[in-house]
Amino acid sequence: DHLDGTLVGDHGFDPLALGKDPAKLKWYQQAELQNGRWAMLGAAGILVPDLLRSIGMGGPAAQVPWFEAGKYNYFAPPSALFASMMFLFAFVEFRRLQDIRKPGSASQDPIFTNNKLP
Repeated sequence: DHLDGTLVGDHGFDPLALGKDPAKLKWYQQAELQNGRWAMLGAAGILVPDLLRSIGMGGPAAQVPWFEAGKYNYFAPPSALFASMMFLFAFVEFRRLQDIRKPGSASQDPIFTNNKLP
């Protein structure tokens, strides 16, 4: 009853009734879009360095296959890279939550407040 076919990929399959609450359904829809965007970015992060390596470009990090990237000695320790990644993810997710709770509020630049998206 709550899945009426209006959403992309909606074939009426929700056996746990997670989307009965319209606010949560909207959140799940946005979360799935975000998940897909991160997945596409991850795929690009694998393919682009491999492409650069195949044409002899990209520097020393591109010479390491993606499945051995953890063995490469980066400019910072892995724990610092992980912490910075978590900080950036949290920032993006909190901005997204802010925009869901108050639509249009994340359209304004948090630093340069006179910059706003149309």
